Amino acid sequence: MTAERFTAWCLCPSCGRLDCHGLRVPAPFDPTNPLHVALDQITMYGWVAGLGLNKLSPSQEADYEVIRTCRCGHEWGQM
Repeated sequence: MTAERFTAWCLCPSCGRLDCHGLRVPAPFDPTNPLHVALDQITMYGWVAGLGLNKLSPSQEADYEVIRTCRCGHEWGQM
């Protein structure tokens, strides 16, 4: 896993906007919880269908300390 270190201002990897992007806590993920697994699969199916390419799946979010959101809707994790 490679991630850039947290900084207050950064570039959106999708649109390149330099901003102090919105922050949120990563969603918890329990691989033994059927609901969490189902939501993870729905997100991944959205990628395949081209519907949610800018969202992290719940299982990916657990690897980060903070999730950033750009105005363009792209989300990415930072340590």
